[in-house]
Amino acid sequence: MDANLLSLFWEGFELESYEVTTSNTLSLRLQPRSSQPPVCSGCGQATLLVHDVSRRHVRERDLFDYRVWLDVPVRRVRCVGCGIRREQIHWLPGRRGLTQAMIRQVEVLASLLPIKQVAELLGLHWHTVKAIDHQRLSREVQAPDLSQLRRLIMDEFALFKGHRYATVATRQRPLS
Repeated sequence: MDANLLSLFWEGFELESYEVTTSNTLSLRLQPRSSQPPVCSGCGQATLLVHDVSRRHVRERDLFDYRVWLDVPVRRVRCVGCGIRREQIHWLPGRRGLTQAMIRQVEVLASLLPIKQVAELLGLHWHTVKAIDHQRLSREVQAPDLSQLRRLIMDEFALFKGHRYATVATRQRPLS
């Protein structure tokens, strides 16, 4: 087994080069490991037939004071069973501009802090953080059972002078 520390972060890839592009931005260029063939995202079978390669520029978690960007080659493979498919990269979900580790970091921080502060802390757009938090909430929070609900009563009131409000919601069940 290869004892390369960087292989722990980006499975199937190794560091080709790096560059400090600005005072706080670190750009890492990755290359596929020659010892690991690409795997079809459809069926999970390894194949040596590469159709083409495109490069993606994705955001990784910060490293100390540096914003980290990855330049990742993504191969499309010719799978015998599936045809031409994108290779499977577990840490790079779909077409998102963030790694899986970065998404998890956003989810944890968004469960603890307001979305605006998470966006400022990580240097992400507010809508990006909001979308990630919405997906997390959709996975974790079950919709309430409304079948026995008769009335839903809501009221909003000011806590302090200014723009701090609280909302009270109560429900009334049918009489038995």
